[in-house]
Amino acid sequence: VFDKTGTLTIGYPQVAEVIPIAPFGADEALAIAAAIEHFSGHLLARSTVNAALARGLEIPVAHTAIETAGRGVAGIVGARQVAIGSLSFVAAAQPTAVAALTALHERTSGLRACLAVDGVGAAIITYADLARDGLPAFFAELRALGVTRILLLSGDHEANVAEIARRFGITEARGDLLPAGKVAVVRELLAQG
Repeated sequence: VFDKTGTLTIGYPQVAEVIPIAPFGADEALAIAAAIEHFSGHLLARSTVNAALARGLEIPVAHTAIETAGRGVAGIVGARQVAIGSLSFVAAAQPTAVAALTALHERTSGLRACLAVDGVGAAIITYADLARDGLPAFFAELRALGVTRILLLSGDHEANVAEIARRFGITEARGDLLPAGKVAVVRELLAQG
């Protein structure tokens, strides 16, 4: 049984793509997102800020921000109302942005954040959770040693967990688990012998 983040992956997702919605450009959306994400300690927030800095973008000043742990951040950047996070979080913060973001959200998968500015969908930022080096050989060696069952458990979204599992030939993967859920799975396995 393996956990994903920090075990099979490096545990530090990086911005893979910024998909803007007109009239926003990718760099403008990333700079606005980075401004508000400065207020968050979330791993994806740090990745967003680092990506903006790596691109040499001028990050505007965020005046206020309120973080809802694990869901997103909303506040004011310059004179603009900004919300970034899960689709449901952004929908609650800026409902008029939902239609444009939903259409784009349905065409993307994996780790991502939705960005709304002044009630308008601005972008979706996707993240790549990079796998550790040497894992294909490691899992091949486990199979060669006779290990017939490998499970991947994670708190990440089910689709992202399934993609990582597929990469390594892991046929049993479960996502959207809280830590207690992971413990429950291990206890079930122990009870099964």
